[in-house]
Amino acid sequence: MLWCLTGLLPARAATQDTCQDTSVSLTRHTDSIRGLGHCIWYLEDPSLELEIGDILGGNAPSFERHEGGVLNFGYTRSAYWTRFDINTRELDSASEWILELALPLIDRVNLYLVQNNEVVQKKQILYGAPWSSRDLQVPNPAFRIALEPDTSARVYLEVSSTHSLRLPISLWAPDAYLQKVSVEEVVRGILLGSILAILAYNIFVAVSVRQASHLWYVLYLVFAAWFISTEQVHGIQLLGDEPGLLHKKYLPYQILGAWFAGLFMARSLLETRIRAPDLDKMVRACLYAVVTTFVLTLFLPTRVSMEWVTIGSVVLGFVLILLSYLAWYHYNRAARSYFFAWTFAVLGFGIYALTVIGYLPLNLFTSYAPQFGLSAQIILLSFALADQIKQVQGEALEWSERALANLRSYQSLFDNAIEGVFQMSLNRRFLTANPAMAELMGYSGSRELIRRSPDVLETCFAEARVRRRVVEQLETRGTVKGIEARYYDLQGRERWATISLHTVYDNDGNPLHLEGTCIDATERHQRQQIEKEREHERLEKELARNSAEAKSQFLANMSHEIR
Repeated sequence: MLWCLTGLLPARAATQDTCQDTSVSLTRHTDSIRGLGHCIWYLEDPSLELEIGDILGGNAPSFERHEGGVLNFGYTRSAYWTRFDINTRELDSASEWILELALPLIDRVNLYLVQNNEVVQKKQILYGAPWSSRDLQVPNPAFRIALEPDTSARVYLEVSSTHSLRLPISLWAPDAYLQKVSVEEVVRGILLGSILAILAYNIFVAVSVRQASHLWYVLYLVFAAWFISTEQVHGIQLLGDEPGLLHKKYLPYQILGAWFAGLFMARSLLETRIRAPDLDKMVRACLYAVVTTFVLTLFLPTRVSMEWVTIGSVVLGFVLILLSYLAWYHYNRAARSYFFAWTFAVLGFGIYALTVIGYLPLNLFTSYAPQFGLSAQIILLSFALADQIKQVQGEALEWSERALANLRSYQSLFDNAIEGVFQMSLNRRFLTANPAMAELMGYSGSRELIRRSPDVLETCFAEARVRRRVVEQLETRGTVKGIEARYYDLQGRERWATISLHTVYDNDGNPLHLEGTCIDATERHQRQQIEKEREHERLEKELARNSAEAKSQFLANMSHEIR
């Protein structure tokens, strides 16, 4: 859609893109002249003291001819004067033209229209001035210029800015300018609206999934939307002369905030802390650099801060491209979209840089290449996070299948165990019991045992004395091991079992329930009882035999004495 909008620009916008005899020649067929950089002469004013009278009176240094694309002075403390000549020899009547400087963040622009070495028009635009004071209430500084037919005029611009100073100057007929502004407003609305829509959607997703990468992505979108609104002077456009937090002085903090959130998002999305410690060291180094720059920005002039932040952003962009590629290549499929996201963002800023230098023509696409790149990046980052969610869901599904398989295995062991296994609530009721436990207690199944046994301890321990001892040990130690106790099954038969219990606690140390095992000891107890009875019988027989022998010996002795 944006490509279609690009095609809606005036078809003849670039039909006249050269200076004829070092001046701009206007005809009745001229709709616009975009990119007047090759027609411009410029003069640096480092003292900020030059006035139009000094220039017209010959008291200023000579102007230099600019060759190439957009006039670009970078970050500078100086003011600059520019001039170019206009002739209207081929115009039939007086006409109005619009001079546009595509630099929304410029601090001050003074326009002087000079004819016969006299100023016939003088206009000014200041960044902090009320929006209503502008000649045209649009983001880019624009001036109406009234020109008479068959005349020559010279246009002077005095410009200064605390931000990057570049001068993409264009001249428009009113109808063509109206069409151009309409298309640009639609493009700006689509770009900013798409970011806000993606932000709203991802806030919902972040609340739902509660992943760290999504939370950092939402914060990144907040700073990105804040940056675009400030960079395109929507703050002044919406709030007038008090843009508040949308003032351009906050641009360094907006950029650094976006990088801070973006780096944490990269650390979470690329899983560097867990899966790539070496890459994580690079991310942490970048984070330390961002925090240090933020602190320094509080004390540095805005011009220096912006220059340093811009250089750092270029470096960080290439670092994240490298990090995402390495993560994609070695271990993380979700890094694929992340790699292309940062590639598109850097590509957009690269196209704009080539346009400013003069290697690419100035048009709607190249003018908004950074915004296009940022929008593509934001969309691809959403894809990257979606890939991560799918990856996490796949891993969770795999773990669930493994857990289910383990659960089936443990359930099989639980059901087929030869000893009784059970869980008991804190109020002494059965929670679960395996079939062996039900069989030991004389029940047909586990459900019947759970339903018909109101007290586990009374079911398993027939003697009150033993129950009291078990409760005391559980209260003091939390466990009971290997107590052999008598109990009566459902049919009233006396049986014996070796029972162990232990308490299960939660993470805070609070008891949840008890788990226990019950091993049938009836046969062993009966065997021991039989062995005891046999031993008792043997001892009785031996005692009787010894008694008989002693009696015989006594009688023999008495008989001997009588003789």
